[in-house]
Amino acid sequence: MEIKELEDSVIVNGSSIKELKPLNADLSDSPDIVMPLVLLLARASGRSRITGVEHLAYKESNRLRGIAAVLRCLGAGVSVDESNGIIEIEGTSEVRGGCEIDALNDHRIVMMSVIGALAAREPITIINWEGVNKSWPTFIWDLERLGAEIKMLNSS
Repeated sequence: MEIKELEDSVIVNGSSIKELKPLNADLSDSPDIVMPLVLLLARASGRSRITGVEHLAYKESNRLRGIAAVLRCLGAGVSVDESNGIIEIEGTSEVRGGCEIDALNDHRIVMMSVIGALAAREPITIINWEGVNKSWPTFIWDLERLGAEIKMLNSS
């Protein structure tokens, strides 16, 4: 990976990453990084362990359960110990998809699910996704502006 620091920004080129490696990390002081990090760890070969995340069970939804559902849908092995705030992830090289995720109207679960679906081999159905409007109402359309192919299907 190449990182170039500018005066008011940073440029990151990750095209040189060959294989992601597992990680053990305490994220007690970094709650906002948990969801993007676990998506990456779902692709890392081996077992990762994230601790210090018990607070995620008490957000807009039980995000620990939401994270587990998304990772399982993507094909990663996952176990969650809610009372001790531990997520263990067995990464996979092939992101599966082909499942349904209940995003529980939680904006962060919605965004995690959509980003995970971008790398999935099969489509992912995300229900109860309207919660994304809480923090980023144009999230899906902004992804389309970045190049993601978005098709809204009729629910009937």
